[in-house]
Amino acid sequence: MSIVQKLTLIIIAVLFQVVPWARSIAADDEPVNVVIICAMHVILHDNKIVSEDDIEAILSAAADKHKKILPVFMNTNGRSDLKKPKLPSPDVYKRLYDAGKINQMTGGIMSPRAGERYDRIRTDADLIPDEASKVVSSVVDENDKPVKGAEVFVLPQKMFKGGIDVYMINGRLRQSFEENVVSTDQAGDFTIYPAEDDVYIVAMHPSCGFHMTLIDNLKVDPSIELRPWAHVHGQVTLDDDMKQSVSFSCHPIQGVCFSLYETVIAEDGSYEERFLPPGKVVVQRGLNTGSGGIHFSVNQLLMTPGASEEIILGPIPDEQKKMAEEQRERNKQRK
Repeated sequence: MSIVQKLTLIIIAVLFQVVPWARSIAADDEPVNVVIICAMHVILHDNKIVSEDDIEAILSAAADKHKKILPVFMNTNGRSDLKKPKLPSPDVYKRLYDAGKINQMTGGIMSPRAGERYDRIRTDADLIPDEASKVVSSVVDENDKPVKGAEVFVLPQKMFKGGIDVYMINGRLRQSFEENVVSTDQAGDFTIYPAEDDVYIVAMHPSCGFHMTLIDNLKVDPSIELRPWAHVHGQVTLDDDMKQSVSFSCHPIQGVCFSLYETVIAEDGSYEERFLPPGKVVVQRGLNTGSGGIHFSVNQLLMTPGASEEIILGPIPDEQKKMAEEQRERNKQRK
C-alpha cells in the first residue's frame, strides 16, 4: 500500500467561515449572525414562520440593535430542489446596503439531518411541541452544582451517510440552528422535546464540561452531570510556503463525530484546544488549498474526562505537501 493510500484524507467544505489559518480573530470585530432558514415550505427566523416581505424589517431592526450584523441565509436541500429564487431579493439587499445597515451577507446549504427537520414544517402548528415527548431534567457540574446556560440538545440514532456530525467552537455549538437545542436556566433546569427517532441527549458548557448519554437514562438519574473537557496542546512546525491548521474529530460513541476545525495556531506555532469531548480524539493537520483545505490524520488518542496530551506536529511530509499543492492548482483552474 502506498503512502498516499495510508493517509487519512478529509476534505472539509466550510459553509460561511474560512478556517483561521494561523491567525486569530478579535471578538469585538465579530458581527452578530442573523439567521434566516429557507426551508421547503416556509421561511423561519428565531423559530417563527416569517414571510419574504418580513426579511427587510428583520435585518433592519437587527442592524439598529447591534454594532454589526451578518445576515446568514441557510437553505435546506428541499428548498434548493424547488429552485426558488435566492433570498433576499437584490432590491432588499441594495436598500439595506445603501442605508448602511449591512455590507455583506452569506449563506449555504444546511446538513441533510437538519434540513429534514425544517422541511417537515408547513404551518405554525408544526412549531408546537408534542407534550407526550416532553423531557424535563437538569444539568449539574462535577460538584453537583447547577449549571446555568448549558446547551442541551438531542441526536438521533439514525445513521446518515458518514455518521452524525456536530460542529463545535469554544465549548459551544458552532451552528446552533442545526440542532434541536435549549439552554438551562438559573437552576440548571431545562425542558426539551425529542423527536421520535432521537435517542441521545448531549449537554455542554465551556466552563463545566461535556456529557452525552441515552435519553432513557434520565428515567433513572434525572440530572446530567458534566465531565471535564479533554485538552490537547502542542507545537506546529510552520512552513513559509504552506498555511496550516489543526483540527479535531471527537467520537464519544461510534457513529457520532464532534468536529472542531477552528483551533488557532499562534505566530510561534503553538496551539491549544481546551474543549474536546472525551472519548476517541483524532488530531488532524490541515493544509490550505486556496479554497478550503485538506486534512490529514496525525494522531489518535483515547482521552478520559480532564485528560491532557501534548501533540507535536513536525515538518509537513513531502507527500502531503505535494497533494495540497496539486489540489490548490485544481482549485485555481476551476475559478
